[in-house]
Amino acid sequence: MVSKYRVWIFRILTIIATGLMLVSWILPWWKCHIMEVNSWMIIRPWALQTTLGEQFHSYIANSAMPAFFAPAMWTYLSICVLLLLTSMFVKNKQVSLWKVRINLPQMMIGFVGLSYTVVVILMIVVAAIRTGDFYGTHLIGYTHVEIEYPIETGVNAALSPGYFLACSTAAYCWALAFLRNKILGISTPE
Repeated sequence: MVSKYRVWIFRILTIIATGLMLVSWILPWWKCHIMEVNSWMIIRPWALQTTLGEQFHSYIANSAMPAFFAPAMWTYLSICVLLLLTSMFVKNKQVSLWKVRINLPQMMIGFVGLSYTVVVILMIVVAAIRTGDFYGTHLIGYTHVEIEYPIETGVNAALSPGYFLACSTAAYCWALAFLRNKILGISTPE
């Protein structure tokens, strides 16, 4: 019999995971300050946002993600939140996954951790490639950019706290999935 206190501890830890994921989703993951025009470019998990004036938009043409990207990413977030919240109430049904037996709630939380790990890794890879496509801008650090004569500017780019929170949230979900049975006091089946 699982103690009610242990169940509530697990539920609170799962709600914390959900909250961390939502906060990391809203915060910017990358910022780029374009100095001479005092503008920002921000990457969030679902889009690139910019404060560049209309006269400069031609310089970053084709920088936006495809139209389906934002709805797909918001759908992904909704599925992850639903999995996390559902995992608090699903019974301990055992599932075989490549000859390993785990319970369904662990698999749900583990999927969120795995998928969010993939998202943060892909973000870095895609952002590094895409920023380099625009005047050789570095993903992290200062870059002197010569757009066209006589337009020159300095670009200072860095990963934002939202990205590091997303990485931590993925690790937290992995740990929560791995420690779920210990938290609830459930012995693992042989």
